[in-house]
Amino acid sequence: MLPRRPNYARRLARVIVLDDGTVIVTLLDAVRIVRERCRAVELAIEQLTMAAKSSDDADIAEATDMLERVLSARPAAMSVRSAVILWLVLMVALALSAAFLA
Repeated sequence: MLPRRPNYARRLARVIVLDDGTVIVTLLDAVRIVRERCRAVELAIEQLTMAAKSSDDADIAEATDMLERVLSARPAAMSVRSAVILWLVLMVALALSAAFLA
């Protein structure tokens, strides 16, 4: 028997409406919003790493701006647990960056 293809058109157990008005109905909607938010975190980590490697104040300012946007963009839509996980991911990324720079 062939493996079953994923069906991302399937509806979630309930519709989720975020504070910013984003409506998540299907598995595909969920994948898109999570992917979007994860990409923003990845970009913030890249900028923080670049700032750690650079002596340029502009890189630090850009990393600071990006970090602020990522952490405050949708604070009401993010659970405390998710915020803690995001914070831990950022701290690990910074620690790894520092280890590579040493």
